[in-house]
Amino acid sequence: KMPGPQGYEVAERMRALESLSNIGIVLMSAADFTSEEYAEMMERSQADRYIAKPLPGAKGINQIIEEILTIRRNRAGE
Repeated sequence: KMPGPQGYEVAERMRALESLSNIGIVLMSAADFTSEEYAEMMERSQADRYIAKPLPGAKGINQIIEEILTIRRNRAGE
């Protein structure tokens, strides 16, 4: 566990700021979360995606980013 606020706590703070509320957020961790911890973390942070380490290669990261951008564009168009 890293010192200071955890990533999901930072994401939660970011979502509370109007200027950052619409950006895509991907959480990454090497921690092994239980399904309950994972669900709570995603609900609290409102992150778009969680990736467990080891991280996918550049192609996999690009695909995730494209998926998030597509979802956000579709929401904005509703």
